[in-house]
Amino acid sequence: MLNLFFLFENIKLIVKLKGLKLSIHVYTRGLSVCKGSFKTLSLPHPPETLPSSLLLLPPPCHRRPPPSHSKNTTSSTPLQISLKHSLTLMINSLPVLFSLTEIYVNFPRNSNRIKKLLEADSTASYTLPLVVIKREMKDVFLGGEVSISILLEKHAFGEFSFAVVQANEVLEDHSQVEIGQNATFIGVYDGHGGPEASRYICDHLFPHLIRLTQENGLNLTSSKSLKDAVSATEEGFLSLVRRTCGIKPLMAAVGSCCLAGLISQGTLYVANMGDSRAVIGRLNKRKSNKIIAEQITEDHNASMDEIRQELKSDHPDDPHIVVMKQGVWRIKGIIQVSRTIGDAYLKKPEFALDPSFPRFHLREPIQRPVLRSGPSMHTRELKPEDKFVVFASDGLWEHMTNQQVVEIVHNNPRPGIARRLVKSAMVEAGRKAGKKRYDEVKKMEKGCRRAIHDDITVVVVFIDHQKMNMGIDELSMRGFNDSTSPSGFRALG
Repeated sequence: MLNLFFLFENIKLIVKLKGLKLSIHVYTRGLSVCKGSFKTLSLPHPPETLPSSLLLLPPPCHRRPPPSHSKNTTSSTPLQISLKHSLTLMINSLPVLFSLTEIYVNFPRNSNRIKKLLEADSTASYTLPLVVIKREMKDVFLGGEVSISILLEKHAFGEFSFAVVQANEVLEDHSQVEIGQNATFIGVYDGHGGPEASRYICDHLFPHLIRLTQENGLNLTSSKSLKDAVSATEEGFLSLVRRTCGIKPLMAAVGSCCLAGLISQGTLYVANMGDSRAVIGRLNKRKSNKIIAEQITEDHNASMDEIRQELKSDHPDDPHIVVMKQGVWRIKGIIQVSRTIGDAYLKKPEFALDPSFPRFHLREPIQRPVLRSGPSMHTRELKPEDKFVVFASDGLWEHMTNQQVVEIVHNNPRPGIARRLVKSAMVEAGRKAGKKRYDEVKKMEKGCRRAIHDDITVVVVFIDHQKMNMGIDELSMRGFNDSTSPSGFRALG
């Protein structure tokens, strides 16, 4: 049996498929809204023949009078099914085309009013402006149960595509997209040593941003709130480590890169710690509109000569501040990234780990923080030639150049473009790992995959200048989470 869950605000529509029977039930707080008016209908073809596409055609919300020849016609058949090249559901006059995968739907802000209308008069037909968020959980395209993708959705200033693939035994990448009426927030958090730090950032950074914006009377056109939100998140995680390291000492060695982007009133604000990266695709009108990659962030990684020089300048009395180990430059011979949230053992002597943890034990206690605190900030006024921004963890960038990435985005359709980038990185990773084919890589189990590639998170944000998506739902979406929820942007009014 296949279950499709349409999640509304206080209303749940459950679609159950067993054999060739499709039964529809609508519930609100355990009570039927349409009072048994949905029927069980037969499908003329097996579900395997359905395509893997989803389209939503949302007309404006308005009430339609029932047909004059029969007052109860609409009540008896509010659901209509037709199957040609795809499955079409007519739910109260709303056509929704979908494949048999999981679909998540939310009512807009006026959902309570619509619910009351339905409860008051189940014989009338209403066109509901539903918002469909399609998440392909267990995405076969990227490798079964270790991946997720959102093909294409709207944000305030355009559209975005979102994809995550897991390689580690436990997913260490966490990520989010927050959609507001007048702003869009993107977060990519690449954890190491465990998922605790990246998960903590995903839970706390954006709420800190909203809180600080409200408390300081600022608006979202200042980078100060974003910078302070990252710093507050860092301080909060160190406090968590202090409370828990007594029973879980290795919490002191858990950390995460942090890439946070905010688009508001035509300006892009980016805070970065670590080697995740934000890259803009910009049209060069002087060269026949060739797409050019422009990296917004800098990589805080010891592989960069300027970072090694920065570390040596900060620690002139430590000849071992950066060490080449197994062909890779590492700070204190342990870690590659020079700015992180977490990694408390490299920031404060109180979190030093003893020799029973040899991987993280420092022979000499630190006198001052080895890793820098606070993000590097970048502000850019978006211009008409700036077409999109790619936010991604280093799992993408270690296999693809900035220019390769922006050319793929520019030369291919928008739907599923983040997934296409993840696949391209997996193909290249397989080639580097002994000419393993893509089909072989995507069948590998999590944990085993880590020998081929890292966790990969990609968010592609298209900027459609001079075009605002008015009345868009303020939603929160997270990588590897099978639900959506209202965004904290609502608190700003």
